[in-house]
Amino acid sequence: EEVEHRSVAFELFMHLDGGYRRRARTWALAFGALVFLWQRGVRFFLENDPSLLDPKASWADFYRRGREGVLPATPDVLRSIPRYLSRAYHPSQEGDTAQAVAYLAASPGANGGR
Repeated sequence: EEVEHRSVAFELFMHLDGGYRRRARTWALAFGALVFLWQRGVRFFLENDPSLLDPKASWADFYRRGREGVLPATPDVLRSIPRYLSRAYHPSQEGDTAQAVAYLAASPGANGGR
């Protein structure tokens, strides 16, 4: 669903305003807010669920898990920033419909646990 409709909000924005400065400013605000909320959420879970606290966990573990595909890969996230901030950006350049369909075909959650 998300891959199929990835361009709708962007195209509506371009139709209504389309200003590059507004898009970049809104990205910066949203990115800052998401980082803030992410760290607050992590802190909350660590303070309230002792089973999550792994004294051996490190940023290297986070990076390694990203390379394994379990978490978002840090280099992929960092590379996406200049792509989005490019004046030629369009959401159709992101994601792969065939990959999404293949994932859904193999996902137990999408197949009712089968």
